[in-house]
Amino acid sequence: MSLAASAASDVTPRGGVRGDDVPEPAPETGVDEGTPEEPTDPDDLEGYARIAQATGMPLAMGENLHTGHDFTRALATARLSYLQPDGGNCGGITGWLEAAQLARVHGTAMCSHGMQELHVSLLSGQPGGGWLEVHSFPIDRYTTLPLRLQDQRALAPDVPGTGVEFDWVRLEAATQHAGSAG
Repeated sequence: MSLAASAASDVTPRGGVRGDDVPEPAPETGVDEGTPEEPTDPDDLEGYARIAQATGMPLAMGENLHTGHDFTRALATARLSYLQPDGGNCGGITGWLEAAQLARVHGTAMCSHGMQELHVSLLSGQPGGGWLEVHSFPIDRYTTLPLRLQDQRALAPDVPGTGVEFDWVRLEAATQHAGSAG
């Protein structure tokens, strides 16, 4: 199994990056933690390139990019292995699809950021699919079509539209429960 670990912009490439900082697969679990997500400041595209050069690690970023221009600059400069647009802040589905097209042109794989209930359908529509980031927020409790896995792959809903349908009764109950707790 492979996991991408969020580095939350903790690496400072100006201070130096050592190649021996590359994580190895954990032998007891077989989990490869070798793809850091957003290891440094998302505006430091040259820093991403230095980290990739020094470590040989595949890097993912894009959740803090907003426009086609942002994605184009990142793909041209940062030596990314995965582009990670977030449909919630890159212009919705249209912006996400624009980022995916730019990634294809640059030969860069796709990886989503959050909102797995939406991104599973967008990734499924891409040649070669991509990596789906699944957040710990329990949104599946509040949708009628929770994320489904088969053979270690996420399945997109087979319904028209985005595939996101909220369970309004559960949402109302959660809202009432939250209001009574305060």
